Formats: sequence, structure tokens, C-alpha cells
Amino acid sequence: MNRIAVGLVAGTPGGAESLALAYLASALTNGGHTPHVLTYGGSRQLEPLARELIRLDPPLVGVSLPSGHASIDAVAFILLLRTLGHAGHITVGGAWATLSCQRILESFPQIDSVVRYDGEIPIVELANRVANGADVRGTDGVCTREGGMETGFVEGDAFLQTRPLHDRFRRYAGVPSAKISAVRGCFGKCKYCGLAAVRKERKREARAAGLAASKIRALGIGGMRRRPAADVAQEMAELYHEYGVRFFHFVDENHLPADPEAALVEVQALARARGPNPHQRRRQASIRCDAATRGRGLGQLTELALRSSCARAAPRAGQLRYSEIAAYQTPAMRA
Repeated sequence: MNRIAVGLVAGTPGGAESLALAYLASALTNGGHTPHVLTYGGSRQLEPLARELIRLDPPLVGVSLPSGHASIDAVAFILLLRTLGHAGHITVGGAWATLSCQRILESFPQIDSVVRYDGEIPIVELANRVANGADVRGTDGVCTREGGMETGFVEGDAFLQTRPLHDRFRRYAGVPSAKISAVRGCFGKCKYCGLAAVRKERKREARAAGLAASKIRALGIGGMRRRPAADVAQEMAELYHEYGVRFFHFVDENHLPADPEAALVEVQALARARGPNPHQRRRQASIRCDAATRGRGLGQLTELALRSSCARAAPRAGQLRYSEIAAYQTPAMRA
């Protein structure tokens, strides 16, 4: 099978690493392709980045459209790339692209396809087809203008088997930091959350594809998919020893389970994982007030977090009542 170079582009604060692209780059590398990850921190960087991509001339370019706001610069980049003469296949992905695929393809002929939901499996199949000059219509997880807006359902979950390919590390006061994802999904159904809408749509499409409710639950569709703790710890150890990373930023939507008892188990595991010198490992966490003020979660959950080298365990208000927030106190906090 032919192998190709693939350009992966995203806007990030200050041009920092995009963990989403790190996962895609890893999947493409495992599939035999060569990813080139490029990020921009603002509109002034679009033209230099586009010219660099023209120089690389990858047959396939993937651009991240995580939100409507982020899509302004992202679409401007795509238009500029086409103006400069790029003739390859351009695909977009991300939460906003997933929910707005029809509108995107109808509005921007410069975009050839949209990768929907998790991209690790579809991007590799798309690269395989582009590399071999095959028709991209019918690629599971990818919608095209000619192939219609409906996409085949991708059952695999590469997130649980893929280690992100980090290409840079942001520094805080000279200390390297890395982004980590231990969980995908969330138990919440907040009306204002775009990712909640994505999960709801994916669950609806899974039913439409004929998947039984038991299989939907087993695959974690619409719910939380959690990496094994040992795998997360191994990734952190490798980053610590090989790259000198000392600050780990977990980007999960909601790391702890909704059930306070299950959350307590997770925090207890965190406490056991402190290591021989907890003073060199400081953690910060936000805990939902309802999880911290209902049942026995208040005292034990927060106390354990504070005692497991957590530098701060602060209640997160969200849409809770003031009375619930005001009730939030523990012996450790009063001390």
C-alpha cells in the first residue's frame, strides 16, 4: 500500500501543542503515513503556515474545527491554502465540524470532506484511499459532498489503544508540561455544552445504525470511556523520564464518575499513587458541588483529594444553587 505525507493543522493558544492532532499523528504513524503537525496562535500566522504547507505539499490535509469561533481562522487558512495552489484533499474535523458537516460542505467548495466524531480510525482510512487514488466516498466516519451527509458508523475505539505523538512541550517557568487525556466523554447533559450535543448525536446515529442498547453501552457511546490507570501512569512516566515533563495537564471533560462512591474509589487510587515523595507531586482539581455536598461525598471525597498531594480541591459551581455552594465545607477547608 502506498504511503503519503499528511498535514495536520489546528489553532492553539500561542501555537501550543494540540493533543487532538497528537492522537491523529500517532494513528497515522502507526498506519505507515508521515504526519506533519502545524499549529497557529492567531490570524497573523496563517500565511506563513500556509506557505510552509505548500512547501511540504502533502496530498491530504486535515484542519481542526472544534468550535464556530475557531472555524473563522481555520476556514480562512483553507481558503488561503487553495489560493496558493494546494490541489490535494482537504478534510476537516472536530466537534463543530461533526455537527455542521452539511453546512460546511454546502458553504465551502474548497473543503472536500468532514471527519466526524473520533478521528483516529477515519483519518487513517482516508489517507489510505488518497494514497491509492481510491474513491473516498463511503469511508466510515467521513462525509463527502458526493457521498451524502450520512456516514458509516465507526465501531472501533482507537483512543484506548493509541498513545499520542507529542511534538512539543509548553513550558511554565522553564518547566516542560504535557497534556494528558485519561477519559473521553462525560456523564453530563448540559444544554450549553457542544460536546454534550456531539455525544447525543453519536448515540442517536448508533441506534439508527442498528446497534443494540447493550452494545452501545459496552462501547461507551454517549458515555465515558476510561483508559486503564496503569496505561495513563506509564505514559506519564515516559514523559517524565524521557522528556523531563513535570507538569501534567489533564484535558478530560470530567475525570471522575458521576456516582460519588465510584468517584471515591478513583480518588483513593490517586492517593495510593502518590509515590515515595509526594511533595514533588502537586495536583489541582475541581469537584462538582453536588458531588461534594450530597451523601457522604462531601467529607471523604474532598478530604482524600486534599490529602493526596492535591494543592487545591475547589468546588465548581456550574448551574447549582447557592445553598449547595454555601454548604460546601470540610474540616480541611475550615483549618
